[in-house]
Amino acid sequence: MMINGYRKTEIRSRRVVKIILIPLIGILILLVILRFMGGVEGVTVLPVKEVQIYGNSYINSTELLKMMKVESNRSLLFFNKRSAKLRLLGDKRISGAELLKVWPHTLKVYVAEKEQKYQLAGAGERYWLSLDGIVLSQMEAGEEERMPFITFQANNDDIRIGEEIPSFLIRDILASLRGIEKAYPEFYRRIHSFSVGPRGVETFFKDKRYRVYLGNSVSEDKLSKMRALLLVLEKGDSSMNDIREIDLSVSYAAVQKGEK
Repeated sequence: MMINGYRKTEIRSRRVVKIILIPLIGILILLVILRFMGGVEGVTVLPVKEVQIYGNSYINSTELLKMMKVESNRSLLFFNKRSAKLRLLGDKRISGAELLKVWPHTLKVYVAEKEQKYQLAGAGERYWLSLDGIVLSQMEAGEEERMPFITFQANNDDIRIGEEIPSFLIRDILASLRGIEKAYPEFYRRIHSFSVGPRGVETFFKDKRYRVYLGNSVSEDKLSKMRALLLVLEKGDSSMNDIREIDLSVSYAAVQKGEK
């Protein structure tokens, strides 16, 4: 009885193995055939017929397709999502990406672009910058001016879409503004613009009462000192209303009256 029982168990086990192995072998053979057919000129197995892209605003869909290397004759079956995602994330304007295959012929792409936070005017053009100083895109004609913005004296070759802005002063301005916006939002909203030129950095305000020279360095601490100085001046004697120019390029503040 024990021998017969053992034989029955062994037979069942073999049947289970066969049930599992036969489909697997069939799938492997099918994959080999499909791979062979994919290598035959003019034959594409499960070609990508539709690509749906979501989340892009200023990056053109055609540009994204080139990044992912999605051609009309590309097989969805053998399309490498991981490699395509890494290529997308290699673009400094993109903060996130996900790809999904929808059988039999559709590829869905979800991208997260960096926020268009600051505006830069330079080289005869206007650009959008990200928080970390990446040149995201050129501004379209008619786009509303957003303050504070930055003007920059540069050649066209110095500003490239998708690359970090080359000026360390502009990068310092952006880093300082991030801190000031969080710490002193009301003061942040008063700032009209920054001008970066051969002399360094100058700051202008929306009320046009002050013009502040920051010199060749910009920091959150220096902007905080500028805020504190303006509070003192505005709470002081009414004769201080004629103040126009302030020099914060050195450790002390030099205040100069100007004409109304």
